[in-house]
Amino acid sequence: MTQLLQVIQPNTLDEDAWEDLLSFIEERRVIPIVGPEMLQVTTPSGAQLLYEWLAERLAIKLNVDPSNLPQRYTLNDVVCLFLAARGRREEACVRLRSILRDANLQPSATLRRLAAITDFDLFVSTTFDPLLENAINLERFGGVPTTEVISYAPNRVLDLPGERDSWTRPVLYHLFGRLSASPTYVISDEDLLEFICALQNEHLAPEKLFHELEHNHRSALGHLRDCAPSDRLLPRPASEPEGGRIHPQRCARHDCLRSLRSLPGAHPAGGRVSARGRCPTGECAGAWR
Repeated sequence: MTQLLQVIQPNTLDEDAWEDLLSFIEERRVIPIVGPEMLQVTTPSGAQLLYEWLAERLAIKLNVDPSNLPQRYTLNDVVCLFLAARGRREEACVRLRSILRDANLQPSATLRRLAAITDFDLFVSTTFDPLLENAINLERFGGVPTTEVISYAPNRVLDLPGERDSWTRPVLYHLFGRLSASPTYVISDEDLLEFICALQNEHLAPEKLFHELEHNHRSALGHLRDCAPSDRLLPRPASEPEGGRIHPQRCARHDCLRSLRSLPGAHPAGGRVSARGRCPTGECAGAWR
């Protein structure tokens, strides 16, 4: 058992419950599902969520007039207005790819700390960007591209590789597609609906991935409360009632997500990162629902 670096009393769990949670992590029975609110980037105007920044940049690239968009517009708003003006979805995907390639954004400290917890060998992402992949490679392999990255698409169903016990490197699964010049990933609500319908089709679902999600605990990080895709889309762990999953909340004092008390922490010996660390701000805590 790895060393507990710092004990922070959570508001909703007693020490026995935290001990159970940390034990599940150490036994590789917790799968992080990382969403867009976990992805923060540094811009000239300060810290900003990746998808908000992408929406602004894409509107410029596609010549979409911001005055025709809501005050706080989203990527979906930009794409819908562009398509309504007879734009092509393929062009939007190409522009997104070039925006991220040229920006060369670096993963945030919070994302790197999550990636550094070696007890996580399977990550699920609900975003298309490479930030989590880069974070894992930076923290575990000195920046060398080593993480196995798999991407789902309704017309090209890819599943997890072999038996999980035989894996020799971490696996990142992009549930809603991965950045590409082709329209094979979710950039609008219409795309999301298509992916969700496909994932609920037994012939188009990634069977091995869903098996792992069904038989392990899931930690939804970076999704708005009660909006995590694991609630409505993914199979419920067989050993759990209505909850058993970890749902983050916005921290009132810090621009980060309330998540596991395990984020982040480094084991002092051997360079191994432990699940038993501290929250990125030192004051946040997660909760079993």
